[in-house]
Amino acid sequence: MIIAVDVGNTKTEIASVVAGEVIDRHRVTTGSGVESALRQVALGKVTGLAVGTVVPGERARWAAIGAAEGWATRVFARGDEVPIATRVREPARVGVDRLVNAIGALDRARGPLVVVDIGTATTVDAIDGDGVFLGGAILAGPATALRALVGGTAQLPPVPLAPPPAVIGRDTVEAIQSGCVLGYAGAIDALVAGMREAIGAHATAFFCGGLGASFAPLCRGPLVLDDTLTLRGLARAWELSR
Repeated sequence: MIIAVDVGNTKTEIASVVAGEVIDRHRVTTGSGVESALRQVALGKVTGLAVGTVVPGERARWAAIGAAEGWATRVFARGDEVPIATRVREPARVGVDRLVNAIGALDRARGPLVVVDIGTATTVDAIDGDGVFLGGAILAGPATALRALVGGTAQLPPVPLAPPPAVIGRDTVEAIQSGCVLGYAGAIDALVAGMREAIGAHATAFFCGGLGASFAPLCRGPLVLDDTLTLRGLARAWELSR
């Protein structure tokens, strides 16, 4: 059993991974509730602890937890620490979550691949046929974009992040939903299509992240929805780093 921990800007996901499969998982607010979640997933013999964090201050916390438990621990906090070949200008500055996602996708399918991770931020990344991470695109996550729109205008109201009945909004709420939900799905479609043109039209597209399941049905296929991708990728990165 490997304990995989995905530390995001707002949420931390903790899971047990056995033979490449996520067995149990829990989400907590980043920076709190860690001990309780660990107790719930670490119910068997733990082989190691694999942590990926995009929050610099969380690195020391998880290294200390692993040391206290006596677990073989790897904390991936910089891109150049993740065991995957890249073709980018500054490997150390690539988000760990992006690279771990690529490892998780490569564990499921051969390249070329496109990986879409929809959360607080959204990343769309390309992996070539040799399994090399090429880079990609970063944009504000849909909820982040919606908050910015409402917060930056005088009269637009907050609305549920849900698709409207039709693309032509008949009132302000539907119009915002058309732009922030259907328009966002269209942006993802455009990025995926552009990357497929660059690396191969047959590239498999994986969707993951907290909002992956919500947006995958709105996007054009073919695509594979896998909300365990990051966690399995972390466990595999731990194995590759041994």
